[in-house]
Amino acid sequence: MVKKLLAAFIALAVVFSPVGGSLIHDGSNVASAKGYKSGKRSFDSGSNNQSSLFKNNNSNSVKQNNTSKNSSSKSTAASSKRGGLMKGLLMGGIAGLLFGSLLSSLGPLGPILGFMVNMLVIVALILLVVKLFQSVRSNKRKNEEVKSWRQ
Repeated sequence: MVKKLLAAFIALAVVFSPVGGSLIHDGSNVASAKGYKSGKRSFDSGSNNQSSLFKNNNSNSVKQNNTSKNSSSKSTAASSKRGGLMKGLLMGGIAGLLFGSLLSSLGPLGPILGFMVNMLVIVALILLVVKLFQSVRSNKRKNEEVKSWRQ
């Protein structure tokens, strides 16, 4: 009975380990659309260039619509220079590598501790966002109370 339980436990450990995914994985790693090559394109927000597939045949109406718009309506929003998604992914990847190398000497306990650290960071971020919304909401309520007494 103990041998069967031990065998079942080892089988589960192999299935749920990172090595188990590569041992049991039966799909191929080759992409089915590897022969597809897309055209070379770049994004330019200032131009209205359309590809020949999506080009409007009546280009005069597009030009008329563009000239009829008010030219004085310009965007007043400042461009953000904080980074973005790729910077966040890069910093997260670097942090993951640092924690991975830091916890790698712990053996099987390393990934567990790394997961716990990641979960603590995610929970801390969620709590920070919730506190931010609560403070904004309470400031609005205080301002409404002050305005109601002034009238």
